[in-house]
Amino acid sequence: IYNKINMKVVRLLMIVKKDLKDMKIPFLVWGVFVFLFYGLAAFNMTSGVTVCCQVLQTVLKYSIHFFQVFTVGMIPFIVHRDPVAGSTAFWHTRPIARAEMLVAKLSVILFFLWLLPLAGEAALLAINGIRFELILHAVLERGFRSLAFVVPFIAFASVSRDLPGYAKIVAPLCLLLILDPLFSIRLPQLT
Repeated sequence: IYNKINMKVVRLLMIVKKDLKDMKIPFLVWGVFVFLFYGLAAFNMTSGVTVCCQVLQTVLKYSIHFFQVFTVGMIPFIVHRDPVAGSTAFWHTRPIARAEMLVAKLSVILFFLWLLPLAGEAALLAINGIRFELILHAVLERGFRSLAFVVPFIAFASVSRDLPGYAKIVAPLCLLLILDPLFSIRLPQLT
């Protein structure tokens, strides 16, 4: 049984390594962006320069949208990296069980698109002297919110055969997410 588990881990690591090698430029851009985002946020919170802070606040505000767009765009490229089985499928690795492929793809997606930003947020909170219990609470809350955002897009990428199929599913949803604040009903605040 140990040998069987060991082979599954080896295959999982082989797929993860292949995905990282094939997509090193997007992952590098993502890593640099996450580092710069949280670095700018840390500088913004600790500096006393007001003009610089206003510019940084604007950059940080729009950077959050970049996080979301990049995440929505990267998921299908990771999931569709290995083609579905068929007569024309070419495998970079040998055919692998669906469950093992799912674990490998989820590992890559969750590490880069979920865990890396959470680590940046935890570091940002620690730099600003927040207590560990509060950091843990904030990171867990943010982590669950991020998962609630990422998981549907992983599911959409999993059920679509290719990028155009994913776009047909996701484009109307993204349009609704963009237009929702414009048309949502605002309830009066009770004071």
